[in-house]
Amino acid sequence: NDAISQQEIKFDQVLNKTTKAEIVDEDALAEAGGFAVFGYKSTDANNAVFDAVKVYRKSGEGAKSVWKYDVTRYWDKNATYRFYAIAPFNPKSGSYSINKATGMFTVTGVKSGLASASDDFIIDRDGVTNVSGATANGGNPVTFDFHHIMAKVAFLVKKSEDITEEITIKSLKMTGWNAGLGNFTQNLTDTPTTLEHSEWNIPATEDGEASVISTDKVLTSTADSANCSTYIMVPQTIKYTAANGETAATGLTFN
Repeated sequence: NDAISQQEIKFDQVLNKTTKAEIVDEDALAEAGGFAVFGYKSTDANNAVFDAVKVYRKSGEGAKSVWKYDVTRYWDKNATYRFYAIAPFNPKSGSYSINKATGMFTVTGVKSGLASASDDFIIDRDGVTNVSGATANGGNPVTFDFHHIMAKVAFLVKKSEDITEEITIKSLKMTGWNAGLGNFTQNLTDTPTTLEHSEWNIPATEDGEASVISTDKVLTSTADSANCSTYIMVPQTIKYTAANGETAATGLTFN
């Protein structure tokens, strides 16, 4: 009944902070339903100690940094481990899988949509490997370093200083973007930059259209600003044109 073999495997997270995503902090990650953990013992890819196990944090339960999962696992002092994680556990669109041998994720069928934490995807870029069961990871939680693989598009409307009269914006539409389902494949050579931008594949269509302003926005001074709808999107190049009362072939339409 070795004491170290009775030490629970625990998890924690660090988020790569950025303005272009919805899961920007621990609270957002918890509200999105937590993350899925995959963990393998020693070099055997089929020896899965964790296989898409949900790690979550219930509101009002102790410190924010305490993450938990059902059916406790304990460290094996004779083994080393490697762990991988992806969030959210239950995505709003799309599904995920992992290559057990490499720890690389594939995400398929992702649709761009209105921003919420469940629209975003974050993964630990290269996993947490060579974790010692003999030392129970030094008594520390296994900490995942999450990076975003989606992009955020946000709009803010302001008056220029040369416009003195009150302005009412009745509509603002975003058009000409690719609304097709996106597929993401992680590569072994990923860096944070390539992870976030290079591995998406989407159909070559430009049929996306969305209302960015659904109710009138009134601007009376240059100090006023109007926050509009925010979208989490499959990363892509967006070309835009601001037109007054005209519909641009690709981009934005103001009325």
